[in-house]
Order: sequence, then C-alpha cells, then structure tokens
Amino acid sequence: MARRILYLVRHGQYTSTTPHPEEPDGALTDIGRQQAELVGRRLSQIPINKIHYSTLQRTRETAEIIAGQIPGVPVQPSDLLRECIPSVPEEFKEHFTGIPADFIERSKTQPEQAFDAFFKSGDGNDDQHEILVSHGNLIGYLVCRVLKAPIDSWILADIYLGSFSQVLVGPNGFMKIIRHNDSGHLPPELLP
Repeated sequence: MARRILYLVRHGQYTSTTPHPEEPDGALTDIGRQQAELVGRRLSQIPINKIHYSTLQRTRETAEIIAGQIPGVPVQPSDLLRECIPSVPEEFKEHFTGIPADFIERSKTQPEQAFDAFFKSGDGNDDQHEILVSHGNLIGYLVCRVLKAPIDSWILADIYLGSFSQVLVGPNGFMKIIRHNDSGHLPPELLP
C-alpha cells in the first residue's frame, strides 16, 4: 500500500477586511504573495498529486499561487480546512473573550473531522503527496494530533506565515512528523 505525505502550508500574510467580530479574512499582501510563491517553488520539486485549501480568501489565493508553480495539479476547496479554535485552554481563556461563542462552538468538531478526512493511508501502490493550505490554529492542532500531544497544546505550536509542516502517514496508519514550521525557503525579511 501507498504512503500519504501531507504538506501543511499556512497561508501567506494578509490584510483583514472583515469587521470584528466576524471571522477574519482578506486578500494577501505583497509579502503574503511572495511567501506563497516561495513555498510553492519549494514544493514544486515534489511530485504533488493534489492541493486542498480552506475556503477563505487568503488560503484560496495562497493555493492558487502554489498551483501556478505546479501546473496540472488538481486544486480542491474544503471547509474542513477553515480557520477554527480547536479548544479553549483554561489558562488562555482571556485570549478568546472577543471571539463569538457560536464560532468557538462550531470549531469543536471541525478539527477532528479534518484529521479523519486527510490523515489516512494512501490509495493504490504509489505514494501520494498532497498539500493542505490552511491556518495556524488548525495546523497546530493537526501536528499535535500526530504527536499524540494533549489537544490544548495546539495553542503552543507557532506556525509561520508561508511555512509548512510535513507529515508521513504510512500504509498501516502509523504517522510521524518529518518537518515542522519549515520556513527555510523564506528570506529573513519575509519572516515575522
């Protein structure tokens, strides 16, 4: 059976154009477009089979720029990859006071559904390489799930804009992190 290798890409820098307390979203900045182009160039060296992306504007634009570096690869939106709050750790509760309760409530099941949908063994005999363009909170949660860390640990996982984490899912479902928060393709002026 095949292995599935997932590349968890955080979108590039963006300017929020939605009013508070709505879910933040907006177009990529010039820096965000550069971050997306560089991560796309880096991942273009890999035989990518598919690109999945969150349905928010900043991830869609990031995915389109990456896809421009990897012609012919199918690009597919997924609501499961949208921004979310995987949990509200008690010691960080004050950081979430301005976030609408219904958004936090909707966030409770999405991270697990995303994990179940994407973190499974590959089909057929050939390895499958897939890019997931998503958001820092969800990527932190997914990495913690692979590491079998406590779920509230997602808040402690820093994810740079335009970086990627790489996860191997073996034929028997065994998972391991190959790299995390890799930003080696970004020059210092494009890092936070």
